[in-house]
Amino acid sequence: MAEVEHTDFEAVFQGMTCIARETKLETRAVDIGEITLNQTPGPGALEVRDLFSEREEPPPGHVIGVELPSGTFPVQLCLFTDPRGASTREVVAAARIVFDRAAIAEWRNLPDLYDRRLHPAYEYPGHGVDSGTSALVAATSPPRRVPLFDEPTTDEIATGVSVYRWPGRPDVLAFTAGYGGGGEFYAAWGGYDERGRIVQLAIDYEALTDAHWEYVDLPLPFTSDGVAHDLVALLGVTPVVEGPARLRLDGDVARLWSGTLLDERGEPLADPAHARVSPTPRAPRGTAPFAQLFDISNRPPESRRLRLRLYLGRRPLR
Repeated sequence: MAEVEHTDFEAVFQGMTCIARETKLETRAVDIGEITLNQTPGPGALEVRDLFSEREEPPPGHVIGVELPSGTFPVQLCLFTDPRGASTREVVAAARIVFDRAAIAEWRNLPDLYDRRLHPAYEYPGHGVDSGTSALVAATSPPRRVPLFDEPTTDEIATGVSVYRWPGRPDVLAFTAGYGGGGEFYAAWGGYDERGRIVQLAIDYEALTDAHWEYVDLPLPFTSDGVAHDLVALLGVTPVVEGPARLRLDGDVARLWSGTLLDERGEPLADPAHARVSPTPRAPRGTAPFAQLFDISNRPPESRRLRLRLYLGRRPLR
C-alpha cells in the first residue's frame, strides 16, 4: 500500500513556518462559523462533498463512517499565503471541526459509511472536488435537501478564499478547498484522544505536503530473478515476466506512473521519445486485481535497464 500520511494538523492550526521549494510559508487558523450535528447515535451524521459541481454525475462525497458527537461545534480553516504563483494568494491547507479540546493521541483516516468511493491511488475514502469547494453537510431526520436554488451568502475571508452559508441551515457550511481548483480528491481524518474518543475531524487539502518518489532499476532482458525487488514486493506488487521484453505488474500498482529506458551507463536514452515507457492498464482503475503491462519489444538495442518511477504518497512539510 502507498504511504497514507497527512498534514501535521496540530502544528499548522497552531501556526507553523515551513519551507517549500525554498519559499517560507506561514500558517494561521481562521474561525469560519459552526456546524450543527443532530442525529441518533451511529455513523453517518456528516457528509463531506462538493455542493456546487455542475456535472450530471457529481464527484463522490464521503459519508463519515464513524459515530460523531451531537451538538454545535466550531469550524476552522488553516490558511497560508503562497507567493509562488503568478499572483500571491491565500490557500486552504486544511479544515477542521473541533468537538473537544482534549489532546490528540492519534489520527485515523475515517472510513466511508458505505465502504465505497476509494481514492484511486491510495485506496482510502475521501471526497471529490470539481468546483473548488468542499461542504460539510449534516444528516437530518427527515433528510432535507440543501436548497441550492437559493443563493448562499458568500464571505471572502481572504484573497481567493470564500465561505458559503445558507440562512436557516446551521447543518450546512461550504468553503474553498485547497487552491480552489477542480479534479481533486481529499481525505478526512479523525483526531482521537487517549480514551479513544474522536475530538476533531480534519480535511487534508495536501497543500503542505510533498510527493514522495522512489525509483527501481530492472535489468533487461526481463528475467524472474531480475525483476525481484524488495521495494516492489513491499508495495504489494507482483512482477510477472511474460517474455524478455514484457513485464506485467499485478496488485497495488496505481502509483506506478512511468518507466524510463537506461543505457549501459545508467543514463536515460538520448532520445526522450525512446527513453520514456508508459504502461498499459490490463484492467480498469479501481478494479481488483489491477495490472499494468510494460511492453518494450521495440526498444532500442542500447537499452540495458528499465527504471520504474514509483509514487509512494505524500509526506507533510515540517
